[in-house]
Amino acid sequence: MLLIELKHRKEDKTQRASQFLSSVLRKYLPEECILGPEKAPIGKINNLYQFQILIKLPRSKKYAEFKKSITQSLDELHEITAYKSIKIDVFVDF
Repeated sequence: MLLIELKHRKEDKTQRASQFLSSVLRKYLPEECILGPEKAPIGKINNLYQFQILIKLPRSKKYAEFKKSITQSLDELHEITAYKSIKIDVFVDF
């Protein structure tokens, strides 16, 4: 299980980036694995809006492939200049 948290000072920018990341993740991972994006339970901390994407991976031995796909998706997000200022935290098995 992974939790990807996106943070930025502008709520609309954070929301658009989280929607973009979830659509990119859906290209590489099964649809039922991705939950979100959703606004975090505490939506704003230290003037940063937060959105979360939860990924529940199926039990298999393909974790290396999943890791590669998720890393590739995060790289695609960072390639877009408008989203370079967004802070991304990834929590594994939280």
